[in-house]
Amino acid sequence: TKTVALPFPAAQKSKLAAKVAKNAPKGPLKVLRIQPKGKAKTVGAVTVSFNQPMVPVASLSALKGLPVPLRLEPLSKGRWRWLGTRTVASEPEGRLAYSTEYKVIVPAGTKSALGAALEAAVEQRFTTPRPALVRAFPSRYGRQTRPDAVLALQFNQAVELKSLLARLGVEPGSLRGQDFQVVPKERWAKLRDVGVAVATWDPRRTVVLRPKRSLAKATSYRVSIAPGLRGEGPRTSRTTLRHHFRTYGPLKVDYLRCGTYRGCDPASGF
Repeated sequence: TKTVALPFPAAQKSKLAAKVAKNAPKGPLKVLRIQPKGKAKTVGAVTVSFNQPMVPVASLSALKGLPVPLRLEPLSKGRWRWLGTRTVASEPEGRLAYSTEYKVIVPAGTKSALGAALEAAVEQRFTTPRPALVRAFPSRYGRQTRPDAVLALQFNQAVELKSLLARLGVEPGSLRGQDFQVVPKERWAKLRDVGVAVATWDPRRTVVLRPKRSLAKATSYRVSIAPGLRGEGPRTSRTTLRHHFRTYGPLKVDYLRCGTYRGCDPASGF
């Protein structure tokens, strides 16, 4: 492995570079914008823009490997690249982890390609989503379910199984995590009633549980996951995640209409 030292900022020699430098704002170096900020959703890149050129005018490929004047904490796997001369981006592999608070830092003393220095460090924080329940089976809508049906939960991110089971509750019956068995992914497709649907769910974000004993018939069940559920990062869920469903009841005749077949007595209904 050979280490090559690269000066920062790099020297500007071309006529185009001289023209860009001439038209660039004079005075102190400033950070114009850091994105994202506040509560972010899916983050595919973190960008920082300056008021002055930070690197020489060149093709984007020629800017690869140039030093980056900022830090991202915690650091994620990915790449840094320049989007022109004034904006730099951190592009993670896939997306930034959820349930995490990130801090972007541009150190004091950072210099532009014009030699101007940043007078004070600039910091900005943003957060990614906490664990949330996005869908579940049995569905709260549509037909009632079998008493021996599984409970399938899909979240907005991968969750810690131990943390989930410790916070899971199903009422009535006072069922807890220890009252369920985890169904491995290779068996999902063979599950009765739900297998075809659940087999298409993202397995990284899905947990399928089978009750160790059948549920009661004709009963409305309430599923709750207490606050503190741990996902991809240290920021746990703050609210109770809820779901509900209903099991079907015993077979019974709700309505009988007398037809015109032979032997029907309209007076009695038979």
